[in-house]
Amino acid sequence: NVDTITGTGWGFLDNFFYFLYSIRFLKIIDIKSAGYKRIMLPIVMLITTYSMKILLGISSMNKIPSLLFREIALLSMIGFTATQIKNGSCRRGKGKSIPINKNTLSRMLSRLTVTEVNDILDETVQILAKKGFICGSKFILDATDIETTPKCEGRGIKKVKKRRYLKQKQEWIETEELIYGYKLIVIWEKVSRVIVAAKVVKIADHESKHIHLNFKPI
Repeated sequence: NVDTITGTGWGFLDNFFYFLYSIRFLKIIDIKSAGYKRIMLPIVMLITTYSMKILLGISSMNKIPSLLFREIALLSMIGFTATQIKNGSCRRGKGKSIPINKNTLSRMLSRLTVTEVNDILDETVQILAKKGFICGSKFILDATDIETTPKCEGRGIKKVKKRRYLKQKQEWIETEELIYGYKLIVIWEKVSRVIVAAKVVKIADHESKHIHLNFKPI
């Protein structure tokens, strides 16, 4: 029986990494996050590794060990050493989670502060503009809710209405629920679809509250 069939066609990432180096993007994400007191790997490596999960279309964190961590050449490209790939990145549980535990990536996302995320977004847009990647005259505003647990620092809270169907009564009812999290506001150019501005705010904030005050033209 075959459980999973997957390709390893990530050769296109060679040019992508060259592009990231050429615009010095990796320097932008090479930060010291306030959410960490002690860290075994640089934040730049964690963010880059998670980005590979997105680019390779890996849908679940549970699939990362089998679909991403087995690609030795790609891990080397990200910055992992041969020792880290073979034995792991820390002495605790040596050899069990290589090169890192998959949960390290998910925890990293929750530890980055809103300010740190906004700074990364702002600096990225600025450097893309300087390199001439942003052009056009028509732009689209889009806002997306990002739900989290109530424990996430800096998250917002809002009340939403949800409909559900009661089989016994054979009718739809409307209930109110509280959701927690953030809202990602982005502006992207219509033709190229390049994001020209982005901001993370509390989930209850309406995008109109921020678009005029905080998004500055480049």
